[in-house]
Amino acid sequence: MFALIRFMMLVVLISLLSACASIVGEVDPTKNISLEGTGKSLVLADSQNTRHSAQPRRKDNLLTIRSLDGKWLQRIRMNSDFPEAMLVDPGRHSMRVEYNYYQSTAHANLWLDAQAEKKYIIRCKVNGNFVLFWIEEEATGQRVGGVEHEDTPSK
Repeated sequence: MFALIRFMMLVVLISLLSACASIVGEVDPTKNISLEGTGKSLVLADSQNTRHSAQPRRKDNLLTIRSLDGKWLQRIRMNSDFPEAMLVDPGRHSMRVEYNYYQSTAHANLWLDAQAEKKYIIRCKVNGNFVLFWIEEEATGQRVGGVEHEDTPSK
């Protein structure tokens, strides 16, 4: 009986520790990240938290990446429930993003054809009752990704 209780406590402890761990590929959006020699791409959500790193993190005006290639990215942390920046391999990716603005929320499923060692920014703009989402290459400002099924090119 005692061994069973110890085993159950160990299972609970392991599950709690794994829930608090960072997500593979997640990076701090307030840091300047060099991609040189990594072969990876950086996808960064453009929100008030990433633009104003000196200010305390807030839940309003926050754009986060909810899932990447079908994998749910929620984690347990005090500053945010979902990542704002991810390192990804080159190639086609799909992601679900969420934008919180005061007491409103908007979601979108986006696509991106990532190239090695490039940085991409997920952008959004409130337009009346709608929120528009797209992805830009950071260096050029060129639109390189957007909403799935509306402007997704074939592979």
